[in-house]
Amino acid sequence: MITVLPTDDLALVRAVFTDPAVWPFIHDDGAPAQADWTPAEPPALTYMAIRDDAELIGMLLVYPLNHVLYELHSTMLPVGRGAGSVEAARQLLAWLWENTPAQTLL
Repeated sequence: MITVLPTDDLALVRAVFTDPAVWPFIHDDGAPAQADWTPAEPPALTYMAIRDDAELIGMLLVYPLNHVLYELHSTMLPVGRGAGSVEAARQLLAWLWENTPAQTLL
C-alpha cells in the first residue's frame, strides 16, 4: 500500500535525492557535486516520504512560492516508478488540499 507522509529526516531525503538512479535527472549545472549536496531545511519547504508498505520508493518536495501557489518536485527511485508514482501523486494532492492553503500547483 502506497503512503505519502511528511518527513523531517534529512538523511533520508539526501539518500533519495542523491541516489545514482535519481541524481542525474534532478540536478542542474549550478548544483554542488553529488557528494556535497545537502537538502534545504524545513520549514521553508516540506519533504514527503513515499513508501510502498515499509519500503521507501521516493520523495516529494513541496515548496510554497506564495500563500496559495506551491511548487512540487518528485524523486522516484526505480522501484517506485509507474503505478506507485501515480498513487503518490493522488495522495499528495489530497494532503495538500487538507493541510495547506494551496490553490495552484506548479
